[in-house]
Amino acid sequence: MFEINPSGEIITLVDIDREEVAMYTLLVKVTDSTVNPRSTLTNVTVTINDINDNTPQFVGGAVLTGVPVEISEVRKNMQH
Repeated sequence: MFEINPSGEIITLVDIDREEVAMYTLLVKVTDSTVNPRSTLTNVTVTINDINDNTPQFVGGAVLTGVPVEISEVRKNMQH
């Protein structure tokens, strides 16, 4: 699911959906490349941001609404 590339970036190997899992905790082992290598373990938390990947659906049919004139006028004045 995740991979750490040679530059140290954590990348995904599959598509991830926040609606399924919002956060992952990875146990990462880091080792240096010296003659007598040392290593340590640490937890890395990956938080998944949500994107609008679902088409809006209205339950119960069509929705009819209106916008008061005052709001419409404010928007028109903000555009100038």
